[in-house]
Amino acid sequence: MNHDHLAALHTAIIDAREGYGKAIEKAEDPAVLERLRAVDGLHEAAHADIHRMLSAHGESADDDGSLMGSVHKVVVTARSAILGLDDASLSAFASGEENTLEAYDEAIAEMTAPADRATLLRHREALASEVSRLNRRAQADGSTII
Repeated sequence: MNHDHLAALHTAIIDAREGYGKAIEKAEDPAVLERLRAVDGLHEAAHADIHRMLSAHGESADDDGSLMGSVHKVVVTARSAILGLDDASLSAFASGEENTLEAYDEAIAEMTAPADRATLLRHREALASEVSRLNRRAQADGSTII
């Protein structure tokens, strides 16, 4: 069985981690830094599991990511220089994670191995919870997606 969506999720998570790495480097607000580290930690754990799944299914698990990883770093760098990385910026991170949640949905739909499907569902649920936290914090700040 082909696992194209699982491979795409793997790449999306690698790309997201590139952006979070840059954001963690640039963030100065301890509360924002805590949220960024929380999402990055979820992606780190998911990456390891997805990498294992791909390998177990005989698929290539390329850890290079895509051009989007570089785009994420540039956007974070520009945003931090112009607007700073504060509570308001968390809504932009949450918005970006909506794409990752969709990638999870596609990978879950193609997964036939029950244990792997359960793992993906667990990771997706954890990310969805963190996206809600990001949005709540940003809304408490009165921000909008920029």
